[in-house]
Amino acid sequence: MNTLLLSIHPFFQSIGILLAFYGAILGLQRARILHFGQQGVVFRRRQHAMVGAAALFMLLGGLAGGKIITALLWQETAPLHGHQRLAMVLLPLLLVGIGTGLYLYFLPEKRKVLPIVHALNNGVLFILLLVQAYSGIQVYLHHVIKW
Repeated sequence: MNTLLLSIHPFFQSIGILLAFYGAILGLQRARILHFGQQGVVFRRRQHAMVGAAALFMLLGGLAGGKIITALLWQETAPLHGHQRLAMVLLPLLLVGIGTGLYLYFLPEKRKVLPIVHALNNGVLFILLLVQAYSGIQVYLHHVIKW
């Protein structure tokens, strides 16, 4: 039962990371138009917003779920300190990504600075998500399946 419960978190976080990657690809189309002046590029704004929101909210929920599952199943969290610390670094980046994304989606105007802030925040977030995935794999291998 515990192995199944502890497998839910990485499963959904993996889906969230894949969605974030797809959302980033969609967002790069906007950067190509806005900052590099490329003509003929289509920015699928609604699709970018929906995929990005799904990814960020899934990752935020996964962060909360990871904290809850860890608190319920493990009394000692020392082996998870690095993974948990990075999760706390990811938290404000997730919130900034959600906040700026919602603002840009619901209050559309011609802007240059806020989309850059949104893109840089989410770019840093994505890189840290990959580091978090690596540390999560280590936690899973050593403390869940005991490999």
